[in-house]
Amino acid sequence: IYDVMNETDGNRQEAPAWRTVRETVLEQSGPDDPEIICGTRQDMRVAINACDVAVVCVPTPQASDGSCDTSFVEDILSWVETPLVLLKSTVSVGTTDRLRRQTGKRIVFSPEYVGESSYYTPPPFDFNVEVKMTPFFIFGGDPVDCSQMVDIFVPVAGPVKQYRCTDAITAEMAKYMENTF
Repeated sequence: IYDVMNETDGNRQEAPAWRTVRETVLEQSGPDDPEIICGTRQDMRVAINACDVAVVCVPTPQASDGSCDTSFVEDILSWVETPLVLLKSTVSVGTTDRLRRQTGKRIVFSPEYVGESSYYTPPPFDFNVEVKMTPFFIFGGDPVDCSQMVDIFVPVAGPVKQYRCTDAITAEMAKYMENTF
């Protein structure tokens, strides 16, 4: 989960600074604070909720009935209060729309590819280890929310990538079908 934009004197900087929650917490309290170094669950939640975007990428194992178990995703969404949520976990088709209706949150689904490949992929196709090397990004959800997500990604990943915006069902289906191979 990342704090996408640093703000200086109330004005957004031109280039976003991607920072981990741990960096945000340490900045707010200092590196010598033993409670923060250990990090309590509440400390992390406060830091996460101070961010512009929460990126949720947690396991969604197969349940005993064969369905996709989204309980980890749902647990995180129960306390995340960021203005925008990017869901990277593989979920069943229709899950993002269902979660948007249930929570009232602005959730965008985007298939995760970093770490997906175990075979050698030479540069410039080595995006299996570095998200900034990904040649394309798919965002599924409300068009306004997807557009905002592209605005967040462009300064980080670069303007020459392909950014595809679609509905959540199409994005979820694309990831599900890729996982069948």
